Amino acid sequence: MCKAVSMKTQPSLTSTEDPSSAAPAGDANVNSALIFRGRKTSDDDFTVHVIVDGEERPLPLRLELRNHSPTGFCWGYTGSGPAQLALAMCAEVVDTETALRAYQHVKSKLIATLPMETREWTISGAAVRDEIILALS
Repeated sequence: MCKAVSMKTQPSLTSTEDPSSAAPAGDANVNSALIFRGRKTSDDDFTVHVIVDGEERPLPLRLELRNHSPTGFCWGYTGSGPAQLALAMCAEVVDTETALRAYQHVKSKLIATLPMETREWTISGAAVRDEIILALS
């Protein structure tokens, strides 16, 4: 079981993905400088931060939207910790209603595919937004 302290950071799909890639046309509301960063500091300590314009802050769990994992975030599988992470990330990028409609897709495509043993990762806000668009199409 993953135990995590959530922090706002913009993760990227892979450690080599360019987090500064431009946002797709049609959605000027996503800050192209938004980055999520996840870190695994021990077997049961997973943290996620959001970085916007160089300012880093913890990513809130967003339990008020849906309570999948009150103990925190995780990645590398399709369970409750990854669902909470995907929801929190989507809620940073789009409105609440849209986030609730798309986060399970984002979990499957971005969060579950990160190997659990990955010690650090980043995902751009643009990558999250792109998956939200795919989920709703």
